Amino acid sequence: MNLLKIDENTTTTIGKVICDYPTNVVPEITTFAMEIRSLNHESGKKQLDHVIETLKKAADKFDAKLEYEVNQSLYAYYHEDDNRVIKRFKEMCKRHNLNYQGLVMRGGTDVSGLTFKGIVDDSYQPFFEELD
Repeated sequence: MNLLKIDENTTTTIGKVICDYPTNVVPEITTFAMEIRSLNHESGKKQLDHVIETLKKAADKFDAKLEYEVNQSLYAYYHEDDNRVIKRFKEMCKRHNLNYQGLVMRGGTDVSGLTFKGIVDDSYQPFFEELD
């Protein structure tokens, strides 16, 4: 199974393995949790397909039963500098003599969920009073 840095935008890590059996016993059940994180939805989906296919092949090889659950807690996004929210933020920075530097964030941010819900895009309408 491909793990760690998959490509420029995608990583896969196993964060937890639970096997509560004595060390001299082949366990009947082992569970684990892993994460696939990508800045590119298609790359993340491709890696997920790879992981599931690899696990299925291993289970079939050893006549084991595979049960898995997939959850998505974050969503990949990329905003161009002409995005309405970014443009407003850059204007505010300029008014207050602050430097603006766009960054790639590889961790979870509030913007991930907001973008997925359609809030931080060109159709974004503020739900608060304009603040200067």
